[in-house]
Amino acid sequence: MTELKQQHTFELDVGNLLVTDRSDVDIEKFKSDSWKYIGEIAKEASKTLIDNIYAREDVSDHSDPSLGKVVILDEPEMKFPREKPLPASKEPTKWELFAKRKGIKKTKKSGKVWNQETHSWVPRFGMGSAKQIKKKTEGWIVEDKVGLSDNPFEGIDKKKLKEETKPSRSGKKIKKSLSKIKLTPGTIGKDGYMNKKDAQKLLKIAQRSSASMGNFSKNLTGEKIVAKKRKLKQSDFVKGGDKAKNMRVLDRLTKKKN
Repeated sequence: MTELKQQHTFELDVGNLLVTDRSDVDIEKFKSDSWKYIGEIAKEASKTLIDNIYAREDVSDHSDPSLGKVVILDEPEMKFPREKPLPASKEPTKWELFAKRKGIKKTKKSGKVWNQETHSWVPRFGMGSAKQIKKKTEGWIVEDKVGLSDNPFEGIDKKKLKEETKPSRSGKKIKKSLSKIKLTPGTIGKDGYMNKKDAQKLLKIAQRSSASMGNFSKNLTGEKIVAKKRKLKQSDFVKGGDKAKNMRVLDRLTKKKN
């Protein structure tokens, strides 16, 4: 669509909300004040586009008072290329294929649950939930033990009471503390077991206690074979060591020939 406005010829692509000015540039005005000149053209072009949109037929049914005028735009004339290709469709997982085959539909848990005590809907988690309400109502009956003050509710530590009522876990605590104690290799702990690392260390000591320092000791099945370390030459640590060594060999050879 082409519209003439004073000295400008605007081509409208309403589908893309695009306005193109096909008229020649006024060089004198552009050189005197380029920003002002461009601003005037942009203002006139945007006004032309808005006037064209507002002149179209209103298709809204006015059911929603918050909506204004609704119009249908033309199909875009210019086809803009995509920067990147269309995203590939994601392959369904094994679970999604199984759910589709069995007709299983994923249902989201509701945020509210019915509380039988209060006979009302309460949040499933967080503030105001059934768990929080139960915590608040707990502790209104306290056993009057020896040593408490006249008011048994004063100075009661809820955490301490909870720990006291919990079943004893002393056996587990003792086992845990025993496992942390470092024992000498070959020592069996009170639980009747030896640590794996300690057993391996003890085996290495026994192998090296022979006359050959364990060089001819047979490896057990599944035992890791330790690779022998390469002995480094003295020239590896001294600058110019290889050169000096080669020169000594050359001197010996020349002396033999002479």
